[in-house]
Amino acid sequence: MLLITGGSGFVGGYVLEALNGKMPRNQVRIFSRQGADLNRLHSQGYDVAAGSVTNIEDVRRAMQGVDSVIHLAAIIREVPSRGQTFDRVMGEGTENMARAAKDAEVERFILMSALGSTSLSTPYFRNKIRGEQAIKASGIPYTIFRPSFLIGPGGEFTGLLKQLTTFPVVPVLGPGNYLVQPMYVRDIARHIAQALSDDRYANHTFETGGPEVFEYNKMLRRTLKARGKTGLLFHVPLPLVRLLIPVIDRVMPRLITRDQFTMLVEGSATNDRRLAEIGGFAHLPFREAIRIALHESPPPTSARAKVKAANA
Repeated sequence: MLLITGGSGFVGGYVLEALNGKMPRNQVRIFSRQGADLNRLHSQGYDVAAGSVTNIEDVRRAMQGVDSVIHLAAIIREVPSRGQTFDRVMGEGTENMARAAKDAEVERFILMSALGSTSLSTPYFRNKIRGEQAIKASGIPYTIFRPSFLIGPGGEFTGLLKQLTTFPVVPVLGPGNYLVQPMYVRDIARHIAQALSDDRYANHTFETGGPEVFEYNKMLRRTLKARGKTGLLFHVPLPLVRLLIPVIDRVMPRLITRDQFTMLVEGSATNDRRLAEIGGFAHLPFREAIRIALHESPPPTSARAKVKAANA
């Protein structure tokens, strides 16, 4: 039995797509909070377990009979009123997963981390590393992926790029010369699926990005081109942005948070090319990834898919 956390989320939908046909759906258990997403996945043939990674008893129940784990559950912004903080979900939650997996004698644990997390510059990054450390300390054979920005239909970062390039004037925080290496989400999903049974992935941490590294400015221009638009990049001075970010974080956190701003200007690129060497397939260039992301639909397992459960 394979246990997946975050299976109804953005990356989770593509991981299920990559696993389709490789293992029976009733041998894939989705662990998530109870709701329409879980019901929809159950109707599509997946085993489901309701609960939260922050509750160790929920985790232990979900881990029964499991031999492999893909841990994708994470948040990109905090909602303390709902108990959704980086410390609880990504720090304590991953520690719970590691503890329960060890007790269940799980044979392979795959964790989704984040590129740049080793800088420890934000609570988000610090708790990603905390989770990595918990998995390594468990003694379970592991694979850790640290992806850059992921591009694909239904993705929040894709939605942000679309929002930013809606009007003729495109706002850019600071000079926009920070490096990015966006990756097509189906490429990382394919690697995650391969890592379940390929020992070349075992006990390694992979920094992952797409085949191209370029400036944030160029990413915006390529997004405009993919949409058939032209636009003027308007650069907001960083000192002004730093003054406004705390206010935006409090009033409009869905636009950008303090952590997201810090991570953006730090850049997101890597020289690690090991995945391209062992994966056996070429990674999709950004110009093609963004075209697909803007014009196609996510998999039917995705929470953003416009598919009714009964028709799935």
